[in-house]
Amino acid sequence: MNRIKFRIRYKKYKGKLKGYETTYLTIDCKEMAKDIDDLGFESSKSEQKSVPDYIVHALKKAKEMSELTNIEWWLTTPGQVALAFLLGFYDGDGSYKGGRKAVIYASSKPFLKQIKELFEIENRILTCKEPGEEALVFDHKYISSGFYSLALGPKLLDMMMNSYEYSMERKRPQDSAG
Repeated sequence: MNRIKFRIRYKKYKGKLKGYETTYLTIDCKEMAKDIDDLGFESSKSEQKSVPDYIVHALKKAKEMSELTNIEWWLTTPGQVALAFLLGFYDGDGSYKGGRKAVIYASSKPFLKQIKELFEIENRILTCKEPGEEALVFDHKYISSGFYSLALGPKLLDMMMNSYEYSMERKRPQDSAG
């Protein structure tokens, strides 16, 4: 537990100073850090250019299991692992749009394309910022390398939300009955 740290980072957002709670884990063992990197976990989400191999394999296994049984792929353990990855990405770089609508964002179009293919998403990848376009983030100007979005679709959103009940509350659809 002494390796888990909490901090608040303050950044200007739309002209106001806002605090963002962050949590990080310190790993001092070089071998363990290498194993984590080899599995596809990255220390910075900006380095995320493809879906980790373990997720690709989990989805493949889930779909194979589904073909052999009467269980839908998203209800299998490997399917739940794949959905947990997608939910984690959505919690970090997604936006709830109300109702049963959600969007994920990335600066890597190939990354979103891979997610689209793996999870069989029918929606198109949209360009939010063209590469080379000037952008403003936290009141700092920079030249964009491109920024893209992908709508998840209501069925995938439901599967993802049902895979883990403790994801970010503000990004979850609110039950109208509750």
